[in-house]
Amino acid sequence: MGKNNIEKWLLLLTQVEVFLHNTCRLCTLNQTQIKKFESQSGLILPQEYKNFCQVFGSGEFGFNLFFIKIPDCEDVQGRLASDKMILVDYCKDNYSLSNEAIELLDNTYLFGVRHNFISFLFDLRSYSEQDQSCDIHAIEYNSGFTICFGRDFFTFIRDYCIGEKAKEISGLIVEIPPVNDPDDPLYEPRSRSKCFIPYNLYENNY
Repeated sequence: MGKNNIEKWLLLLTQVEVFLHNTCRLCTLNQTQIKKFESQSGLILPQEYKNFCQVFGSGEFGFNLFFIKIPDCEDVQGRLASDKMILVDYCKDNYSLSNEAIELLDNTYLFGVRHNFISFLFDLRSYSEQDQSCDIHAIEYNSGFTICFGRDFFTFIRDYCIGEKAKEISGLIVEIPPVNDPDDPLYEPRSRSKCFIPYNLYENNY
């Protein structure tokens, strides 16, 4: 099953334009690094997310501007604490959040953002050995808007990060100021829906 799952991610990678702007290669992890993170953190990550980390790695999907990160294998506890503070600082003080959303924030793994307006999270309470996955959520900081994308991380990347389904969800694609100007080398790639811009987040991981 693992081999077939990796192969479908490799096929998906061929369907996007990869712009090596900030790094000379994809910023991926191998199985040993992922197992190290899980061992030190005590977390079990969804299998399809682990496959994504081995094929795409950390980076930004253009147009929709969804940034997906990989685990930090060298500073595991420090990074988890930092991510927790992000959620506390940006979300916990939002009085429009429901009790359910607050409980979610206490039991999540932060795997992505959309320009500091939206966090993408795995609900760690929902992990099941049967499908080796978790519920996938998004929370918008300012409004308290929340949504569940189901449990299939491959579908989330294919249909929402790369595809057009994000446009169908009112509140998910909020208006944000331009992140660059026409003179920026990333202006053109970010205007395309099917592009991926790798980012080297953790220099010591590679």
